[in-house]
Amino acid sequence: MVKTRQVVQEIKKKAGLQEVAPKRTQTFVVDVDFWTSQDLSILDSKANLSKVQFGLPPKHVFYSNESSTFKVVPGNFSEGFYLNKGSLGNDVVQLGGLHLTNITFAQINQIAWRYNEEPIDGILGISPHISWQHIPSFLAQISDQLDQPIVSIFNDGNVYSNGSGQLTLGGEDLDNCQSN
Repeated sequence: MVKTRQVVQEIKKKAGLQEVAPKRTQTFVVDVDFWTSQDLSILDSKANLSKVQFGLPPKHVFYSNESSTFKVVPGNFSEGFYLNKGSLGNDVVQLGGLHLTNITFAQINQIAWRYNEEPIDGILGISPHISWQHIPSFLAQISDQLDQPIVSIFNDGNVYSNGSGQLTLGGEDLDNCQSN
Protein backbone atom coordinates (compact mmCIF):
# COMPACT_ATOMS: atom_id res chain seq x y z
CA MET A 1 0.00 0.00 0.00
CA VAL A 2 1.36 3.37 -0.97
CA LYS A 3 1.20 5.94 1.81
CA THR A 4 -0.16 9.28 0.83
CA ARG A 5 1.51 12.64 1.10
CA GLN A 6 -0.20 15.36 3.02
CA VAL A 7 -3.45 16.00 1.19
CA VAL A 8 -5.03 19.40 1.26
CA GLN A 9 -8.59 19.56 -0.03
CA GLU A 10 -10.08 23.03 -0.49
CA ILE A 11 -13.67 22.89 0.61
CA LYS A 12 -16.46 25.42 0.50
CA LYS A 13 -18.84 23.50 2.73
CA LYS A 14 -18.76 20.76 0.07
CA ALA A 15 -16.09 18.38 -1.19
CA GLY A 16 -15.77 16.30 -4.33
CA LEU A 17 -15.76 12.56 -3.79
CA GLN A 18 -15.20 9.84 -6.34
CA GLU A 19 -15.75 6.11 -6.20
CA VAL A 20 -12.98 4.65 -8.31
CA ALA A 21 -13.21 1.26 -9.99
CA PRO A 22 -12.04 -0.10 -13.32
CA LYS A 23 -15.57 -0.32 -14.78
CA ARG A 24 -16.58 3.30 -14.34
CA THR A 25 -15.74 6.28 -12.13
CA GLN A 26 -18.73 7.64 -10.25
CA THR A 27 -18.46 11.20 -8.93
CA PHE A 28 -20.46 12.71 -6.06
CA VAL A 29 -20.82 16.05 -4.30
CA VAL A 30 -20.77 15.49 -0.55
CA ASP A 31 -21.29 17.80 2.39
CA VAL A 32 -18.45 17.59 4.90
CA ASP A 33 -20.07 17.21 8.31
CA PHE A 34 -17.71 17.97 11.19
CA TRP A 35 -20.09 17.43 14.11
CA THR A 36 -23.08 15.11 13.68
CA SER A 37 -21.98 12.35 11.31
CA GLN A 38 -19.15 9.85 11.50
CA ASP A 39 -19.89 7.97 8.30
CA LEU A 40 -19.72 8.32 4.55
CA SER A 41 -23.17 8.07 2.99
CA ILE A 42 -24.03 8.29 -0.72
CA LEU A 43 -27.38 8.30 -2.52
CA ASP A 44 -28.10 4.86 -3.96
CA SER A 45 -29.57 4.19 -7.39
CA LYS A 46 -32.68 2.81 -5.64
CA ALA A 47 -33.40 6.13 -3.86
CA ASN A 48 -36.71 7.83 -4.59
CA LEU A 49 -35.75 11.32 -5.78
CA SER A 50 -39.28 12.48 -6.61
CA LYS A 51 -39.36 15.03 -3.75
CA VAL A 52 -36.09 16.77 -4.62
CA GLN A 53 -36.75 20.50 -4.87
CA PHE A 54 -37.12 21.96 -8.34
CA GLY A 55 -34.07 23.93 -9.42
CA LEU A 56 -31.44 21.81 -7.67
CA PRO A 57 -28.71 20.29 -9.84
CA PRO A 58 -29.35 16.67 -10.87
CA LYS A 59 -28.43 14.16 -8.17
CA HIS A 60 -25.65 11.65 -8.77
CA VAL A 61 -26.46 8.21 -7.39
CA PHE A 62 -24.27 5.19 -6.71
CA TYR A 63 -24.66 2.20 -9.02
CA SER A 64 -23.07 -0.76 -7.23
CA ASN A 65 -23.29 -2.90 -10.38
CA GLU A 66 -21.02 -0.38 -12.17
CA SER A 67 -18.13 -1.08 -9.79
CA SER A 68 -15.96 -4.17 -10.15
CA THR A 69 -14.58 -3.67 -6.61
CA PHE A 70 -17.90 -3.22 -4.76
CA LYS A 71 -18.84 -5.63 -1.95
CA VAL A 72 -22.13 -5.88 -0.06
CA VAL A 73 -21.76 -5.47 3.71
CA PRO A 74 -24.42 -7.25 5.81
CA GLY A 75 -26.64 -4.92 7.79
CA ASN A 76 -28.67 -1.77 7.39
CA PHE A 77 -27.92 1.91 7.85
CA SER A 78 -30.12 4.29 9.81
CA GLU A 79 -28.84 7.81 10.28
CA GLY A 80 -30.11 9.35 13.50
CA PHE A 81 -29.69 13.07 12.83
CA TYR A 82 -30.52 13.24 9.12
CA LEU A 83 -33.10 10.39 9.21
CA ASN A 84 -31.76 8.64 6.09
CA LYS A 85 -31.90 4.87 5.71
CA GLY A 86 -30.28 2.32 3.47
CA SER A 87 -27.83 -0.54 3.20
CA LEU A 88 -24.07 -0.86 3.63
CA GLY A 89 -21.44 -1.40 0.97
CA ASN A 90 -17.67 -1.45 0.67
CA ASP A 91 -15.57 -0.07 -2.17
CA VAL A 92 -12.54 1.95 -3.19
CA VAL A 93 -12.93 5.72 -2.74
CA GLN A 94 -10.95 8.60 -4.22
CA LEU A 95 -11.06 11.73 -2.04
CA GLY A 96 -9.00 14.59 -3.36
CA GLY A 97 -5.59 13.02 -3.93
CA LEU A 98 -6.21 10.11 -1.58
CA HIS A 99 -6.89 6.65 -3.02
CA LEU A 100 -8.65 4.86 -0.16
CA THR A 101 -9.31 1.12 -0.15
CA ASN A 102 -11.74 -1.03 1.82
CA ILE A 103 -14.13 1.80 2.73
CA THR A 104 -17.51 0.83 4.18
CA PHE A 105 -20.23 3.39 3.49
CA ALA A 106 -23.99 3.81 3.52
CA GLN A 107 -26.03 3.51 0.34
CA ILE A 108 -29.00 5.77 1.06
CA ASN A 109 -32.27 4.61 -0.49
CA GLN A 110 -34.77 6.26 1.89
CA ILE A 111 -33.93 9.94 1.92
CA ALA A 112 -35.01 12.66 4.31
CA TRP A 113 -35.16 16.45 4.06
CA ARG A 114 -31.47 17.18 3.58
CA TYR A 115 -31.07 15.42 0.24
CA ASN A 116 -34.35 16.89 -0.99
CA GLU A 117 -33.39 20.48 -0.15
CA GLU A 118 -29.64 20.73 -0.75
CA PRO A 119 -27.42 20.21 -3.81
CA ILE A 120 -25.58 17.22 -2.35
CA ASP A 121 -25.29 13.52 -3.23
CA GLY A 122 -23.89 12.40 0.10
CA ILE A 123 -22.44 13.25 3.47
CA LEU A 124 -18.81 12.80 4.48
CA GLY A 125 -18.98 12.58 8.26
CA ILE A 126 -15.70 13.32 10.00
CA SER A 127 -16.98 13.73 13.53
CA PRO A 128 -14.62 12.04 16.00
CA HIS A 129 -17.49 10.24 17.75
CA ILE A 130 -18.07 6.51 17.41
CA SER A 131 -20.31 5.56 14.50
CA TRP A 132 -23.91 4.67 15.34
CA GLN A 133 -23.81 1.95 12.69
CA HIS A 134 -21.58 -0.58 14.47
CA ILE A 135 -19.00 -0.07 11.72
CA PRO A 136 -15.75 1.86 12.01
CA SER A 137 -16.20 5.59 11.47
CA PHE A 138 -14.88 7.05 8.22
CA LEU A 139 -11.87 8.52 10.04
CA ALA A 140 -11.10 5.17 11.70
CA GLN A 141 -11.27 3.44 8.30
CA ILE A 142 -8.78 5.79 6.65
CA SER A 143 -6.35 6.37 9.55
CA ASP A 144 -3.95 3.57 8.58
CA GLN A 145 -3.94 4.78 4.95
CA LEU A 146 -2.60 8.25 5.85
CA ASP A 147 1.00 9.33 6.36
CA GLN A 148 0.03 10.39 9.87
CA PRO A 149 -3.25 9.72 11.71
CA ILE A 150 -3.94 13.46 11.82
CA VAL A 151 -6.87 15.49 10.53
CA SER A 152 -6.63 19.29 10.49
CA ILE A 153 -9.75 21.38 9.97
CA PHE A 154 -9.65 25.08 9.20
CA ASN A 155 -13.05 26.72 8.87
CA ASP A 156 -13.28 30.38 7.96
CA GLY A 157 -16.98 30.43 8.71
CA ASN A 158 -17.87 33.79 10.16
CA VAL A 159 -20.40 36.46 9.29
CA TYR A 160 -17.98 38.33 7.04
CA SER A 161 -16.43 35.42 5.11
CA ASN A 162 -17.58 33.09 2.37
CA GLY A 163 -17.57 30.03 4.63
CA SER A 164 -14.62 28.41 2.91
CA GLY A 165 -12.27 26.14 4.73
CA GLN A 166 -9.59 23.55 4.35
CA LEU A 167 -9.52 19.89 5.33
CA THR A 168 -6.08 18.32 5.63
CA LEU A 169 -5.98 14.53 5.92
CA GLY A 170 -2.76 12.82 7.00
CA GLY A 171 -0.89 15.86 8.26
CA GLU A 172 -1.03 19.20 10.00
CA ASP A 173 -2.22 22.34 8.23
CA LEU A 174 0.70 24.51 9.29
CA ASP A 175 -0.52 27.51 7.28
CA ASN A 176 -3.93 27.86 8.91
CA CYS A 177 -3.93 25.88 12.17
CA GLN A 178 -1.90 26.15 15.35
CA SER A 179 -0.40 22.96 16.75
CA ASN A 180 -1.83 23.43 20.24
